[in-house]
Order: sequence, then C-alpha cells, then structure tokens
Amino acid sequence: VSQSRYKISVSCLATILACFYAYFFEADLKQSGIVFLSVGLLFSFLDVFKFYYESKYLLKVFALSEILTFVVFSILKLVNVLYFQNFPLLFLTYGLEFVFGKLILAFLYHQQHSGGVFSGSSDKDVFRTLLNQGFPQMLASFSVILYMRIDQIMIGRMLGNQSLGIYSSAVRLSEA
Repeated sequence: VSQSRYKISVSCLATILACFYAYFFEADLKQSGIVFLSVGLLFSFLDVFKFYYESKYLLKVFALSEILTFVVFSILKLVNVLYFQNFPLLFLTYGLEFVFGKLILAFLYHQQHSGGVFSGSSDKDVFRTLLNQGFPQMLASFSVILYMRIDQIMIGRMLGNQSLGIYSSAVRLSEA
C-alpha cells in the first residue's frame, strides 16, 4: 500500500529530472520526444491493476478505461495537430495517455475496494530511509553526466551548434 505512494513519488521525481535534462542539455526534437514518451514508462508499475482485472475476467472495467483514455487523448492529439502543431506537446500527450489509462484503473480499483490502494498510513521512516540511501547515488549519477558533458555544453554555448556537432562527432569517433 505505502510502496505505491513511494513509487509514484519517485516516478514524478524521475520525470522532472528527465525534463530538466532535456531542457538543460538542449535536447533536439528526437531526444525531447524520448523524454516525454518515457513519462508513460515510469508509471508501468500501475500495470498491476490491469493484471488484476484480467485475472478476475473483469474485462469490461479494463475495456472501459482503455476506451475512455483512447477517446480523450485522441481528441487532444487531433487538436494539437490541427491548431498547435507542436511536436513536443504531441509526444507529451502520448506519454500522458499511458499514465492516465493506468491511473483510471487504479481509481476504479480504489472505488470498488473500500480503502483501496491509496488508503492507510504512510510509513515516513521507510520513505526517509530510502531517500537517504538513494539520494547520494542519484546525485552522483547526475554529477557524472554533467562532468562527462560539460565540454560539449561549453562548446555549444561559446562556439555554436555547428562547432558542437563537429566536436560531438569527433568525440564519438575517438571513443569507438
């Protein structure tokens, strides 16, 4: 019960960090799309509710959530393509489609089972322990990424994108 809350918190934090990475390192459209599509994958732990309904042969509930999610997000994608023509927003819409489909199943499970998955007291000590143990590793990983890419960031800021492209290609060739 309380682990679901922790997983959701960590997923949100990872998504925020991925978006920060895409913005800070001047990601191109392809990288931004991958970051936005990864939003849906971060919530893959919510597939438990899908498996629950499939195992109980309650496919009507599962189909209802899938159809509702498909219709709503198809309309959002259509509006984006017709009026905004914004590719990062389109990628984000695809990522959020995965998330909302799973959240609807979690909500329906919560409604059918009094108390459900989001009730109960949270164990703050466990969360604090996990955060204390995981934060240094997360900080170290971010520092390594920054250290490995700082030269490319500096070249991109000082010399421009063309010089950065040449340098990045040369670095990849020298590392191979």
